[in-house]
Amino acid sequence: MATTTVDGQGMWRAWKRGFTSNVRAFKDLIDNAVDAAFDDPLVEKNNNFIGRIDIHPDVYQSTTTGICLQNNCVKSVASLEKVFVVYESSKVDSGADAVGENGVGLKQACAALSDLSFVLVKRANNELSFGVIAESLQLRGGVRLPSFNLVDNGSLYMQLSDHLNTPEYVDVKKCIARYGAIEPNDPPNFPNGMKRICEHFQAMNRRYSGHDLFEVIMDRIRHQSSKDDTVEKVDVHHEQKTRVHTLMRDIKKELPKTYLHIPDNLHFRVGKDRLEFKHWPQRLVELSSFTIKVNPNLGWNEGDTFRANDERDDSYELRIFCGFDADRATLPNSRKECTLHLHSRKSGRLICTDADARTKLQLPASGSDYSQGLTVIMDDFTGKLPLNPTKQGVAFAEERRGAVHEENLYQLVGAVAHFYYQTHLKKFKGKTQLMQQVCKFGDWANRDR
Repeated sequence: MATTTVDGQGMWRAWKRGFTSNVRAFKDLIDNAVDAAFDDPLVEKNNNFIGRIDIHPDVYQSTTTGICLQNNCVKSVASLEKVFVVYESSKVDSGADAVGENGVGLKQACAALSDLSFVLVKRANNELSFGVIAESLQLRGGVRLPSFNLVDNGSLYMQLSDHLNTPEYVDVKKCIARYGAIEPNDPPNFPNGMKRICEHFQAMNRRYSGHDLFEVIMDRIRHQSSKDDTVEKVDVHHEQKTRVHTLMRDIKKELPKTYLHIPDNLHFRVGKDRLEFKHWPQRLVELSSFTIKVNPNLGWNEGDTFRANDERDDSYELRIFCGFDADRATLPNSRKECTLHLHSRKSGRLICTDADARTKLQLPASGSDYSQGLTVIMDDFTGKLPLNPTKQGVAFAEERRGAVHEENLYQLVGAVAHFYYQTHLKKFKGKTQLMQQVCKFGDWANRDR
């Protein structure tokens, strides 16, 4: 098996530093799963497809050893050999279709979460793939990410053993033996590790049928979040159970506000709980939607200023949601200023948040102007904004006229926010009455929860 000619150990260290928390790393894996399982219900040929994403502990007998992410796929999965190439990503000119990178993001997120991860693929034609992402396999002379092609014919254990019982894959065999050690102080157990891998493939068959399937298994989740009560080197029975439980709890809390457009035909489960993606409709008072057109190349004050942006051929549609956040309005210590959220791509993935966006939107920023929990959501559903590699901001510098694009965007969004706020200011006859009405809704909503 060829290795990629970069420093594998240095690359692994860089991957580990790519995220500030386990939740951020895991959300990168979830982006891949959402892209794979997201089917447009309006496309007739796929009307019967039900997308499924499942996040659950990796449990052997009664011991939690890590965490698993499973999903089915509306389209065929790329080969692991291609996905595992460093600097390779299956997301090429994806536009509004995808935000995940089933290559760069997969490797980086797995490295950030665990020293040892496995990737399992089952295709509708009964072809199987198995891959290993492990720190122990990395070399100074190259990144090593081995993968194997198998067939679902009932002899999976024997097929995989034939691959691994060769000098080239002795180190991979050790990885599987590590996976077979259940308790922290157990010795490596290769037969048990093989048994567990085969059981994961069998469970995929039971859980799903008729579609390509993808699973990531992360063994021994490492400590990273400051909110995690465990420490890095404590070898106790319940350590992994605590870490996995904490990660799943945080994921359940974060995901409903991470995606705007999870359709009804995508079933999303964390543990035994199915998630509902209704975060903003349940929180925003006077929720309103606007659709504008933004031109990325010609400034609003350039050329024919009488010709509207939406008449220019290269303009794109941007959806804006405005409302007053009842939770922020009622909590005593929360910030009340105008908050701006940017969501992008078909799934409406949250990219970044500006806690006080009044200056960015060129709105008056003194006192309580444009406050009262005012919330503005930019929905880049056409995928026209250039995202940075970590999907935590917009890289306008990548565009030839990026400064023009940025100015046009925030001028127009600010104009919508100004119109929305002033309309409701007049409707409720001042800021005090507006705040009272928002708080009244917040008190009612909190009692109903």
